[in-house]
Amino acid sequence: MHAVPFLKRNASKNNLKTIEPMVQTVQDLLKGPHPAFLEGMGGSAFLRRLIAFRLQIPVSRLFTEPDYPLGEQASVLRDDLQRLENGCPAGYIFGEVGFLEWEFYSDERALCPREETAFLADWLRRAHPQAPKRIVDLGCGSGVIGLSLALSWPESQVTLVDLSPQALALTRKNVERHNLSSRARLVASDWWNALTGAQFELVVANPPYVASDDEVEPGVLSFEPHAALFSDEQGMADIKAILTPLDHFLAPGGMAALECGHYHHKTLQVWLQGSGLNYEWLQDPYGVPRYLIIRKELDAWQKS
Repeated sequence: MHAVPFLKRNASKNNLKTIEPMVQTVQDLLKGPHPAFLEGMGGSAFLRRLIAFRLQIPVSRLFTEPDYPLGEQASVLRDDLQRLENGCPAGYIFGEVGFLEWEFYSDERALCPREETAFLADWLRRAHPQAPKRIVDLGCGSGVIGLSLALSWPESQVTLVDLSPQALALTRKNVERHNLSSRARLVASDWWNALTGAQFELVVANPPYVASDDEVEPGVLSFEPHAALFSDEQGMADIKAILTPLDHFLAPGGMAALECGHYHHKTLQVWLQGSGLNYEWLQDPYGVPRYLIIRKELDAWQKS
């Protein structure tokens, strides 16, 4: 079964084994038994990384000092494993997440980026032989899409837009982490509302696209911000809010790319056909038409 971001998938219960009181050293914990869900996260390698993170020591010391004491971190690690089994993103445990070639701060203020989003960002890099001068990342969350593109294109300027002050605070931390303050602008806005008169060569967005009646993974509901997940009109309201005025904000010759739900290539079809947009669908790594790609010709259509 291919991965579907956020949506509930059939899975057996992992039956997490708690860390027993006799588990006192790194070796005790590593020799198991290990909860089944760890295998999908990298098994022992992931567990070593987690232990080293909590003990604040290099992973290499776990090999050279297998009797290193866990101490009070044993209970913290037990809580970490329980949260992970319950669906907490690993990025929230570690406080950072890898995205393309870089690490970014990650916590509950924004969605933890998925493989599908990284795929789109990488595709955009390959689809642009020349760097876009002006990029806007709408609903930026932690800023990983826009900032990774800015890091890929040193001559580009990026505008990072989100309605959530908490998400923008996290984005600011990532801007500072990667020394992008001179090329990144943060804007508090409900989509385009605060961007009157601006135009961009590249518009990218991973908007809320989960419908209210979709069966969502329990961990997503428990740990990730609902405002970044759910949208009205069967998950299409925010997508339409971005697309409706897009012509005014997309520069001639520019491109817009939106991550959408796995069924939106069907449910948006009639609306898109009447929109006048020059669009196509791009498949995700699992063959699902997930990314809506819009191009504006140099002699572009204009609406009155």
